[in-house]
Amino acid sequence: MKGRRKKQKSVVEGCFIPPLDEPFGIVIFGASGDLTKKKLLPALQNLYRCGFFPENFFVLGVARTKMDDDEFRRGFKSQSEKVDEGFLKKLFYQVVDYTKGETFKGLKERLTALHKSLSTEGNTLFYLAVPPQVTEDIIDNIGRSSIKTPPGWKRIVIEKPFGWDLRSARKLNELLH
Repeated sequence: MKGRRKKQKSVVEGCFIPPLDEPFGIVIFGASGDLTKKKLLPALQNLYRCGFFPENFFVLGVARTKMDDDEFRRGFKSQSEKVDEGFLKKLFYQVVDYTKGETFKGLKERLTALHKSLSTEGNTLFYLAVPPQVTEDIIDNIGRSSIKTPPGWKRIVIEKPFGWDLRSARKLNELLH
C-alpha cells in the first residue's frame, strides 16, 4: 500500500537475550569519538528502552577530551534523534590521559563514587573503543591503579582491531592474561 509504512520489528525480537538483573557500570574509553556517539550509546540506549538493563547501572564515558557530564550528555543528544531522559541520567564523563597513570587515580575515585551512589556492587565492564596504540597503556594503567580489584566482577571488551599485527596482538593477549 502506498503511503503506509511497514511496522518495523525490534532488533531483538525473536532473539533470546535475557535481561541483565545484576547491577553494573560500563566504562567506555574513547567516549568522545564517533563510534561511541553514533553507535555505542544509541545501542545501549535501545537496550535500556527494551528493559535489558537493571535499574542500577551507569555508563561512564572516558576520554582525553575535556568536558563534563552535561557536555557529554549534550553531545549524545545532538547525535541522537530520540533521547530517553532516564538513560541520559545514567551517563557520566571523566577526563583521563590514557598514558598517564595519575589520571587513573581520578578515574578510580569517580568509579568508586558511582558504584556507591548507584549501588552497582563494583561490577564493571570496560569497553575500549580506542586505537590499538593506546590499548596497552589503558590496560596497564587499569591494573596499576587497582581499578580491577574487588568488589565485583570486571570485564574488558576491546573494539577491533586487536593490535595492529600478529606480534602486537599476542603481546596484548599476554597483558590481558
